[in-house]
Amino acid sequence: MWIAIGAVIVVGAVAVFAIVPRLLANSSSNCNPPVPPGWSDGQTFVLASCGTALSLPADSYTSYQAVRLSDGEILLGQYTANATVGAYLLNSSEFSKLLTAPHPTAPPPASFWTCGEVTVCAVQADVPPSPALYILVLENLNSASVSVVWTHTLLIYYTATPVYVTATAVS
Repeated sequence: MWIAIGAVIVVGAVAVFAIVPRLLANSSSNCNPPVPPGWSDGQTFVLASCGTALSLPADSYTSYQAVRLSDGEILLGQYTANATVGAYLLNSSEFSKLLTAPHPTAPPPASFWTCGEVTVCAVQADVPPSPALYILVLENLNSASVSVVWTHTLLIYYTATPVYVTATAVS
């Protein structure tokens, strides 16, 4: 009987010290990027969940459209890769050039924000106001496939655009 009680205590200790910290480390609160100052009143829109993994073939890209929710937007997130990957915020005309040549061999000539060619990138890109559409592009300019994992959720943090109502007096 004492052996059974001892076994239960050992199993409980293993659960508390080994399993629970792992669960907490993978919780969504640890997966969300820290919110930069001035953005505390906004809302979020998730583009890629924490832990999302993808494989980028050689000379290829993947893209995430910065959905227009307001004129005050910032992209936040973080990824890691097993080789260098470029991150670029492009407008629709810059992105259309990539669509016409879908096997990139060099970084785009212009971008509104870039993390450069790195293996770890903490995305924090202000999205310019409308009317243009903006796209976050991850490019693999290597000659081999690259694995990418979003270690922090990629999301848009936005503030609501105020709507002003004017009243007209009726006599």
